[in-house]
Amino acid sequence: MSIVEQKELNVRSITNGKLTWFYIEKPTPNEVRFLAQRFHFHPLDLDDLLSRVQRPKIDEYEDYLFMVLHFPVFDEQSRITKPSELDIFIGENYVVTVHCSGDLKPLAKFFQDCEDDKESRERYLGRSSGFLFYHILDRLVNSCFPILDKVTQNIDDIEDIILTKPIPETVREISLIRRDLISFRRVVHPQIAVLEMLEKEEYPVFKEDQEVYFGDVADHIRKIWDGLEDCKEVIDG
Repeated sequence: MSIVEQKELNVRSITNGKLTWFYIEKPTPNEVRFLAQRFHFHPLDLDDLLSRVQRPKIDEYEDYLFMVLHFPVFDEQSRITKPSELDIFIGENYVVTVHCSGDLKPLAKFFQDCEDDKESRERYLGRSSGFLFYHILDRLVNSCFPILDKVTQNIDDIEDIILTKPIPETVREISLIRRDLISFRRVVHPQIAVLEMLEKEEYPVFKEDQEVYFGDVADHIRKIWDGLEDCKEVIDG
């Protein structure tokens, strides 16, 4: 087992056995050149690291997968849920996560836990790249539930105000919640198809039972979408 930090680059890595997790936040051309030299990824995939990809996707190559996913992050100042992009390369012996904006706290915490704790490192990096990738996805998808709970609570609070003490400010509050809900839905909905592809398609790079592991993640994202649909019905009403 070894832990290495690239001192001249914004690249951190953890190695356990044959598997290495490369972790990059806020990539610059320097980090992209590092990946190009080390892995020989497709130039179009590397270009995506420095640009905002509007839609999630999976690109399959002979020896690796490249994925773009978006996860919701609530902005306290603007009171709106915004998308945060995560680009992922998955090969037989590596996982590369490139986080464009650096605000996915569950991802940062998971990497830190694996870096600091030997037991976590051996548990999550001790089997396969697919197993590690599943746990990365699982943490990020599950982090959506507290954001959904916050939206639901805001709607419940507004309902109480409307029934007990309707005031003009309530209209503005409903508008803010509705705007946040629309933005949240825009982030979540495109992810469903990608996660269902992971559940149903066969990708040779994964050594795990895809249907079991990624079916669990796909089920969670569908539950989040159902919750957003319920919120939409209430706020529209």
